Amino acid sequence: MTASREDIAGFYEIALDHRLVPVTAAVAWADGEITAADVPDEQLIELALAADKPIDAVMSILRRFRSRLGYTNGSFKILGAFLQRELQAGRRTTAATADLLYSIYSRAPNCDEVFGDQICCIDEFFEPWMMGPERADAEVRAMLQQFAGEELPPVTTPEAE
Repeated sequence: MTASREDIAGFYEIALDHRLVPVTAAVAWADGEITAADVPDEQLIELALAADKPIDAVMSILRRFRSRLGYTNGSFKILGAFLQRELQAGRRTTAATADLLYSIYSRAPNCDEVFGDQICCIDEFFEPWMMGPERADAEVRAMLQQFAGEELPPVTTPEAE
């Protein structure tokens, strides 16, 4: 299933809020959408021109892509795919990823529909009294593996590649 603009904008909003991607990644996505559109919409144009704006201003633009309060399940699936790839590439630790996922859950509890019930205590997986580091590592990786096939929008800028 192809992600909607709302899904992708929600992913960028979460990712920018947690400093996972640069503003220019969201701008690159908007540029690509504008190039592909016969008549680009105003929100995409505003986002494409936001490279030099503060993160909060860019997040505000991204919020306008939403049709409802909160993030879509598609936004969380893209986030899961991004985190799965970051773990696989060794750019994130599983403990830091678990803490991040819990932080997102604390502000967007509907993410449990995508990540499962374990999201409510994932930050405790690495506590000595819980699972132990090897099992916790395996649990976090297994949870994110389900997103390995999801497509990702641009997460870096062309200059960074």
